[in-house]
Amino acid sequence: MIKTERILHLKSCRGRKVRVVREHYLREEVPCYSSLCQGGCVNDGKVLPGDLIHYVVPDVGMVVDYMEILELRELQGIVFTQTACQGVQHSKGRRQYNRLRNLLKDPRHDCVLFANEYQEYSYCPREKGESQEKWQTR
Repeated sequence: MIKTERILHLKSCRGRKVRVVREHYLREEVPCYSSLCQGGCVNDGKVLPGDLIHYVVPDVGMVVDYMEILELRELQGIVFTQTACQGVQHSKGRRQYNRLRNLLKDPRHDCVLFANEYQEYSYCPREKGESQEKWQTR
């Protein structure tokens, strides 16, 4: 487990500058929910079927713009990242985010949520001065 820190500089209600440090832990054993995984992940709950040969990993822009297409049952093997889900909630609001959550909960759709913010090998820290949109598409 690796510990990283996110440092935020905020202003208090009185106008004073406040430094907030948030600890962020990265783990190696975050489940990927693929039945074809060779890493020996402990996959609890919904797992993608083993007969799929390709996975779709959409970014925030694709989820926001093409949600109707991603809801089709013919499209299988969709891996939504945690950062994409957070980006949808931030940019489009609660209604679009609830549609995405319902899609993930539906057992008829072959789609899963991957916690890329906490996986050691997929975590990508935000660069200094980088906008949130640039960071989410990178």
